[in-house]
Amino acid sequence: ESRRLVTAAAEAGLPAAMAHLGWCEANGKFGERDEAAALGWYERAARQGSTSAVEALMYGEWSGVRDGVQFNTRLAREMGTEA
Repeated sequence: ESRRLVTAAAEAGLPAAMAHLGWCEANGKFGERDEAAALGWYERAARQGSTSAVEALMYGEWSGVRDGVQFNTRLAREMGTEA
């Protein structure tokens, strides 16, 4: 139930929900970890002004390539200077 609610809020465009969904996907809170989905939600949230998403992109484990996913560290740095 919580996955459905968080996903609905994220898909409705709420930046905090997008960042939270990214965290849930990155940490396997809904089953298997899905780092590609996590990155997508973090980036969407960051573009909407979520500072927690920007921090996750900048300071989390999201640098370089991890589990076959290329993380956009340039975007994170740019957004970090804007946040």
